[in-house]
Amino acid sequence: MINLSKIKKKCYACGACINICHSKAINMHEDEYGFSYPKIDLEKCIECGLCEKVCPINSNPQNTPIIAFTAAWNNKNIIKCASGGMFASMATYIIFKGGVVFGCAMEKIQGKYKPIIKSANNLKDLQPLLGSKYVQADTQNTYYETQKLLKKGIQVLYSGTPCQISGLKNYLQRNYDNLITIDIICHGTPNTKIFQSYISYIEKKKKVEIQSFNFRDKSKGWGYYYNYTTTNKKQKIKTFSHHYNRSIYYQLFLSSAICRDSCYQCPYATIQRISDITIGDCWGIEKEYPELDINKGGDLNFSKGISCVLINSPKGKKFWSEAQGEIISHPININRISKYNHQLSYPSHLHPLRSLYLDSFRKKGYQGMRNLFYKKRWKSLIKEFLLGWISQNMKRKIKLFIK
Repeated sequence: MINLSKIKKKCYACGACINICHSKAINMHEDEYGFSYPKIDLEKCIECGLCEKVCPINSNPQNTPIIAFTAAWNNKNIIKCASGGMFASMATYIIFKGGVVFGCAMEKIQGKYKPIIKSANNLKDLQPLLGSKYVQADTQNTYYETQKLLKKGIQVLYSGTPCQISGLKNYLQRNYDNLITIDIICHGTPNTKIFQSYISYIEKKKKVEIQSFNFRDKSKGWGYYYNYTTTNKKQKIKTFSHHYNRSIYYQLFLSSAICRDSCYQCPYATIQRISDITIGDCWGIEKEYPELDINKGGDLNFSKGISCVLINSPKGKKFWSEAQGEIISHPININRISKYNHQLSYPSHLHPLRSLYLDSFRKKGYQGMRNLFYKKRWKSLIKEFLLGWISQNMKRKIKLFIK
């Protein structure tokens, strides 16, 4: 039986223990900050030890990338994808082959948004799985569903964070030729409760209801923009698009101030990988390989988003060669790209104010974190303003002196 007091800071909430428990004795429960952890019903537990057996906290990634690529999906739907559209492209290939894809969707459940891992076996159901969701997803019973499909001989592509893939592999306890795993280069995961509080804050402030939220809006180019669509009491639809610096939630996420404990000691934030294929944004491509840009004679449109692809296993290499289709790709030196993506080298650093932000959230929700953010920032904002003002005055005085 899992002893949560010993593993809490390492627990990923991957759900492997829940999926394996035949007695249905394990459920996820939120702590005071909204992070989910397994809780065992001692009256139902038969002490079989399966939950400990499949728990991935002592697992480590084993695969060294065979080759790395920079790539983009040569398809108009790339605009709906966070980076170069690699998940969408490979998922589409699997579906056309009669397979099933698992990925993260943002579902509205009882009026609140919740990210969940779900399956798709057609292009319509695939659409909600596209794009980034900077919130931890609930794997639900998808490990169990995946195993059932694999045993029937159906090809499955399962995409998730590295710890979720590790949980899946531990749950399966064997290799399946018809399973392709894809992990993302993960920055860390805030919890659903914080995100829901953030959405509620926007809705209350603007007196609207948010109908959809997109963490990566590429209408203004590849980068950190987000958008959301709202309706008001008159059912008027309006879409707002902003840079990440307009969102406290986004800034706290990027500064690693609101991730779960295990993210700060993540064993998967390394060049060694757990999956067959790793995908993520190919940050730094414009500096390291500018000649690949379509504006400089290349065949990749950097403004639409570019992916980094790591091929980590022979099975992944074989699948990659088969699923090329509309993918434009070029081999790259992973060391030249990893320096722009620290999650390929080390975990996110623990933010010095994390405990204060979480305590503010516990007391007053997203509004509490927002108040603390500005309280801590006002001194630095004033300092930046004064330095800018002094700098401008000095420049004017120097010009007068020169004259």
